[in-house]
Amino acid sequence: MASLRRTVANIRTREGFPLPGVVSIRQLLTKSSLTPALSIRALIASDLIGERYQQDGRSAGPIGFPMGKVRLTSFGALQPFSGGFMVVRDKKADPVVAHQAQVRFLGFRCNEESSNDGLSPHDEPYFIIGVTGLSTTTRRFGPFEGVDAGESRFTADDGVIIRDVQPPFTISVVAMENDDGSPDEAAAKAQKTCLDALQVTQAVALTFGQVQVVAATVMLDELFLKVGGVLSGVVSDIFGLGDDFVGSSNRSIGDYNDGADEWRTPDRLIEDPSFSPDPYNVKIDVGDKGGGEGQYSLYFNVNMFEVTKVPV
Repeated sequence: MASLRRTVANIRTREGFPLPGVVSIRQLLTKSSLTPALSIRALIASDLIGERYQQDGRSAGPIGFPMGKVRLTSFGALQPFSGGFMVVRDKKADPVVAHQAQVRFLGFRCNEESSNDGLSPHDEPYFIIGVTGLSTTTRRFGPFEGVDAGESRFTADDGVIIRDVQPPFTISVVAMENDDGSPDEAAAKAQKTCLDALQVTQAVALTFGQVQVVAATVMLDELFLKVGGVLSGVVSDIFGLGDDFVGSSNRSIGDYNDGADEWRTPDRLIEDPSFSPDPYNVKIDVGDKGGGEGQYSLYFNVNMFEVTKVPV
């Protein structure tokens, strides 16, 4: 009983729940376990996970934010998080399985050329692509020279933007037409917007950063809504540079399977004609057809995977 009282006190100190003076063990069991009537072990496991979660920086740490409750297992207990699983074994909590994704840019198709090509009869587009979740990375591709309507171009290298991003995340695209400006300057402006969006994701994650959380869909909807709002402001950041702004768009990646506690890899896209013999599962269109600045389709392959870590 003394150990149980310490557990309740620890959880109250970290989470402010339940309030002092309230009969609390039943409430905490209900909050911590899918089957609270079966065992006190779920409550003690929740305390161990909460301590480790706090030490690792909560939602800003390597395990992300909680996606479900503590569950009892044959070896101890576990809890699913956006970045993987926290496992309790031998009275010790460790992040054992990590959820990660690779984002690869394959190339683009020019659906419509710009009508403002300056002295050139062709387009010279470049694309600034960001991947933003609880971390952010940006990369510029191009300028690509001599691009005409209906033409497809592929990345010269493997096109990998990031190999180990933690889901959920957003892929953002800024398309520019290279005239008299500096692609490096435009990339720096777009990178600042992605950093602003990163601050939003971290703030939202902290809101949902308790060891127990509301439904995952509520958290994901809130995250993507706010991040998308920030990324849509890239137009004002890029406005006034020497290169023409073609368009921007973003796509949220975060289809969580509650039953399997895993992130789903997006389904492969099937088009006729196909853009590439390589598989692709995300397509982002930028620019307005008939708008005068051109219109492009960008193709990506996003692959979700898990990494098993050795407990420390």
